[in-house]
Amino acid sequence: MGEALGTGLDGLLLEVWNLALEEVGMSSDVLSVGSAASFRKSCTAFDPELLSGADCLALADELTAAVKAGEAALLLVSARAIACGAHKDRGFNDGAAWMARQVGGTTGQGQR
Repeated sequence: MGEALGTGLDGLLLEVWNLALEEVGMSSDVLSVGSAASFRKSCTAFDPELLSGADCLALADELTAAVKAGEAALLLVSARAIACGAHKDRGFNDGAAWMARQVGGTTGQGQR
């Protein structure tokens, strides 16, 4: 984690994230806490019964891409939060333990 963003693993993750955003027609400039919360609310506030089968199929494709982009974003922001020591603000001395709690995994999984 000591490498500057844009090099090494962080650079690769950033490249993957930007490609995932391009795939869903977004740029990294628009990602914020507000936009993530808005997306989450949209995902929980719709009724699939009101959509046609074809619309559900298309939405499933878009949501699959969004999930992949979201996972890449989660990895990037989590790595940055840990590198900054922000996990300590939530009472975690170990960044891997905080990450494991975030995703419902074990500390060993959080270290990977």
